[in-house]
Amino acid sequence: MKVLKCAIGETSFGFELKREIEEVIEAVEVRQFPGQKKQTVGFFNYRGREIQLLDLAHILKWKYSKEYVNRFIIVIRDKSFAFLVDHIDNIYDLPDEKLEDPSDHKLPNGEMIAKVYVEGSYPIYEISKILEKIKDGRKKHSKSKSA
Repeated sequence: MKVLKCAIGETSFGFELKREIEEVIEAVEVRQFPGQKKQTVGFFNYRGREIQLLDLAHILKWKYSKEYVNRFIIVIRDKSFAFLVDHIDNIYDLPDEKLEDPSDHKLPNGEMIAKVYVEGSYPIYEISKILEKIKDGRKKHSKSKSA
């Protein structure tokens, strides 16, 4: 499994390299709007498209490094979303025998984890499941507003 290893603060994790990741770019200046959701850092122009930069630390309940240095943006293919991360480590080709099912581990956000890399001891997240969680959160939020 090919994995893009990243970090937010002291927490290392990975994303399986499927077709979901369009590009990784250095952090850019974003525009913020009144009333934007807590999970949104802001919006930026990416190759003529307006992209919503999602606060991955907020979604996963982690904390960014205090210094705003070397942050990166992971642009999601065919979506108007991107994730902000503190650090990009590298791309690794992990052997299947070193990957375990997340249900074998008691990890926070387990419902969004595809596999756990045992040797490096970090979770590998599924981008589609993170986006599903955001979508589900929006549905719940809009239902509570209309009730």
